[in-house]
Amino acid sequence: VSYVDGTYFVKLVAKNGEAVYDSLQKAIDAATPGDTITLLGDVAEDVTVGKNLTIDGDDNDYTGKMTISKSINLTVEDVNFVEGNVIKGKGTGTSGDYTFKNCSFFSESDAVYAVEIRGSGSIVIEDCTSDGYFGFLQVPSTNNSTSIKNVTIKNAGYAIKVDYSNGVALENVTITDSTY
Repeated sequence: VSYVDGTYFVKLVAKNGEAVYDSLQKAIDAATPGDTITLLGDVAEDVTVGKNLTIDGDDNDYTGKMTISKSINLTVEDVNFVEGNVIKGKGTGTSGDYTFKNCSFFSESDAVYAVEIRGSGSIVIEDCTSDGYFGFLQVPSTNNSTSIKNVTIKNAGYAIKVDYSNGVALENVTITDSTY
C-alpha cells in the first residue's frame, strides 16, 4: 500500500488471466502449471519459481533475483532485467527447459551472471541484450543443449561460459568490451 497526495492505493504488478496481484511472487504461487503471468508494471522483488510457467514482462523492468527452485519448464519473455538475474542452483533438480526471448539485462554491478542454469535440459536464448554483468550466461553443469541466437553482449567479464553441454549453437551473437 502506498500513500500519495492524501490517497492510499495498492500497486498491482502482475496478472494471471483475470486475477491481479500486488506482488509477482503471489501471482507465481497462485498459478497453475502452464499459466502465463504478465507484469503490469515495473517489479522490484526477489521471487522463486517452482512450476512450469511463462512470465511475460510486457516490456516492464524487473529488479531482483528470480530463483528457479526445481526442474521446470520456464519461458521468460519481454522482461527488462535491471540489476536482476535468473539462477537455478545446485540441488534444485536435474532437468528442465528454459527459454528467454526478447529480454534485456542491464547491470552497473558486475557481481553476478545475468542467467545461471545448472542441470540438464535445454536453454534457448533469443533476441536478447546484456550490458554490464560479470557474465551473461553460465552453464556450469551438463545440459542437453544451449542455443543462443540474435544476442548482443557487452561489458561482461565472462560473456558466455558453458562448462559442459551436449551441444552449443551460436547464431548472430555479438560480444564486445568483454574480458572472456
